[in-house]
Amino acid sequence: MWNTSLLQTVKEIQKYSKFCYERGLTVATGENISIKCPQGVLITASGCSLQDITEEDTLLIDFNGQVIQGNPEAVPSKEMFLHLTLYQAYCWTQSIVHVHPRYVTAYSCARQQFPRVTSSAINKLPASIWVDNAPAGSKLLIENLKHAIEMAKQEPRIFILAAHGILTLGKNIREAYYNAELTEECAHIAYLKGVIENSK
Repeated sequence: MWNTSLLQTVKEIQKYSKFCYERGLTVATGENISIKCPQGVLITASGCSLQDITEEDTLLIDFNGQVIQGNPEAVPSKEMFLHLTLYQAYCWTQSIVHVHPRYVTAYSCARQQFPRVTSSAINKLPASIWVDNAPAGSKLLIENLKHAIEMAKQEPRIFILAAHGILTLGKNIREAYYNAELTEECAHIAYLKGVIENSK
């Protein structure tokens, strides 16, 4: 189904999808990963778990969200327009990871940006920006994302979706994944720090 160059990219999505699941950045279904390529955007299909993504769970879409190639029985993630909005806003972006990691999402449910308490968080974690809450896949969420992009004072690598999850950007899928992993790790440590301090 996929030519050699696209197949290699599809396998990269499979690889990092499993990393996301193994690191606890995702459970069940709902999360999605994409990579921009010369032919369009490869993105995971709706309703599939990142734990066991197959070649048939990835679709090639154009920048209008139309399917170009892939399993005819699959449909793209309903959140594909989040990805497309970011690709159009930041031309350097080559990959986007959207996951629902528990600690950073818990902070966002409390309408808080997690504090950066470690040297890694301060020195290595890229800039992040807040996106107001709206139903997943909705037009309102897209509008909220566009507003966040417009208000950003610098080009963020991390978007925190209120009561939802995160979108992380990268110049390649490895960087996008590392940004997601580091974001959750820093949020986890910040939470544990708060628990320890409150127990004194």
